[in-house]
Amino acid sequence: MKPTLVALDVQHAFRPKPFQNDRGAVFTMRDGTHVAESDLAMKYAHAARDAILSRVPRSTVVMNDPSKQQLVGRYSDRAAWARAHQVDIYIACHVNAGGGNGSRTYSADHGQMGPVDTESAVLALTISDNLGDGRRGVTLHRGERGWPCIGLVPSPILAVMVEPFFGDHAGELALFSTDSGARVIGHGIANAIGSYLYVSGTPGGRP
Repeated sequence: MKPTLVALDVQHAFRPKPFQNDRGAVFTMRDGTHVAESDLAMKYAHAARDAILSRVPRSTVVMNDPSKQQLVGRYSDRAAWARAHQVDIYIACHVNAGGGNGSRTYSADHGQMGPVDTESAVLALTISDNLGDGRRGVTLHRGERGWPCIGLVPSPILAVMVEPFFGDHAGELALFSTDSGARVIGHGIANAIGSYLYVSGTPGGRP
């Protein structure tokens, strides 16, 4: 099996003007303090990085790094960076701000439901299963709100958007804002990637 390059992109961080102060949704903790979506996503993304490196053989993980112009700027710039650096798996990290259908993971429909798009959907479902509680993955279509987060990422990269918990749910926020809660998410993502690669053999069908 070839080495696997995984990109964990905390998307509300490091955006350009006029969104340079974007931190995503802001949630209220039980003690009245506030926490931003980008901070929560960064915490579980770091946990996921550590778990992937520990649990997935021959893996490399990249995260947002302004000093290297890595996964920063517009979403289209991040997608272009991922393509230029031959990323295998691209995970857009978010927190569900509330409402919607409650799905934890999303794959992108690039308008050609061929093998690559099917594999993205399989990976999304595998992550959803490993994160638990039955919230299933769904496919985003062009024009839908979340589509730019992963729809701009070109084939054959497997692109998935993850919203592992509801920030407006007091219990989930209290649990997953902790270091231990972030590790639960990180381990779930790592286990899913490991399971997917074991079954598929190579990410995206690459030789």
